[in-house]
Amino acid sequence: MENIISELWYGRIRPTEKTANAEILELENLLSRNYHDLMKTLDEEQKSIFEKYTENANENLCLNCEKAFYDGFCLCAKLLTEALS
Repeated sequence: MENIISELWYGRIRPTEKTANAEILELENLLSRNYHDLMKTLDEEQKSIFEKYTENANENLCLNCEKAFYDGFCLCAKLLTEALS
């Protein structure tokens, strides 16, 4: 690896692809099961509204995760800079 920042930038390192632990897997399974159970009970108009809601909620979650990653990266860079000075 030439440097970690380049590896992250070019997508050779994908920290978000690794499954964190069994608790997260269990939550993902529960979310999926509840989503499918709920969809079975909704009529077409309700499904459309709920699908829009889940799309917006997922987009919001992605943006928050991206911001958290960015903030953590910046904090780490500041800590390293301070440690080296």
